[in-house]
Parts: sequence; structure tokens; C-alpha cells
Amino acid sequence: MKLQITRLNGIVTPGYQVASGQAENSPFPAGSIDMQLPYFKQAGWDLHQLIPNLYLGTININIAPLEAHVIRPDFVCCHVKWTDHIAPEDFLFVTCQVIHHNKTYDALVYYPSPHTKPAMHKHNFQCLEILSSKIPNLCYNDPIQLDIKTSSVDIMQPLKKVV
Repeated sequence: MKLQITRLNGIVTPGYQVASGQAENSPFPAGSIDMQLPYFKQAGWDLHQLIPNLYLGTININIAPLEAHVIRPDFVCCHVKWTDHIAPEDFLFVTCQVIHHNKTYDALVYYPSPHTKPAMHKHNFQCLEILSSKIPNLCYNDPIQLDIKTSSVDIMQPLKKVV
């Protein structure tokens, strides 16, 4: 059986910069990803083994007007109490590949569950957060592509609000 892949086109967009620790006034100077890694490893998912030279931050890919909802993650880490600042969170991960300037990088969709994500960080379903190795010359507003298993993520047009 051949694996079905969906290719998404997106634009690299700024995030909160909390994952990398580059946000001004961040309560997590080392970045949230660095703080979460030991918990993921304890759950059996060593992200450094999955992605050699893992960059300790996320790439935010805007896929508007589409939305993405993780429906079948490759692995899940539940009730992760990685800081005293917020309640425990659930994290879903989907293996994928990122294509930038015709070069392919192994990556993961990093998907803090919208159900456990702190209210101050409302989930944007038109933006996918990606973990990968550091991608040379990656800049905001760069076009980027993402190859992802069709069975893992539900890609859809957003529902229109009725007024």
C-alpha cells in the first residue's frame, strides 16, 4: 500500500518566539522546546534522535486560507507538566518533510493540543508549527512546502461564520 502524501504550500511567518526563547519578556529564557524535550524523551520520544541537529524553536508555516487539524498523530505526549507557569499540556507530533529552496528536511509537526493549550495562546489552525534541523537562509515571508501524510492531518477550508 502506497503512503498518500499531501503537499501544502505556505509562507514562513513570525510566531510568539516563546518556543525558541527569543521573545522579549518570555518566562522561558531557554525556550519552551528546550524545557519540554526531557519530558518527551521520558515518554519515549527522543526528538534529537528523530531529527539530528534539532533547532530548539519552531518554524511557523501559514497555510491560509486552509486549516490543518491533526487527526492521527504519529506520537502523543499527554499531561506534560513542563512548567509551573501553566497547566499540563498534551502534545501531538506528525512526521513530515519541509522543502525550502529545493532542499528537503525531515521534520515534525509540533501540535500542542488546542484543548490543553493556554488560553493566552489561542490556536491558529491556519498555521502549522514545525520542528526541524536549522534551515539555512530561512526568512520570514519565504515560500515553503510541507509534505505530510494525508491520513495524519485533516486539511480543510475554514467554515464561514454566519452573522
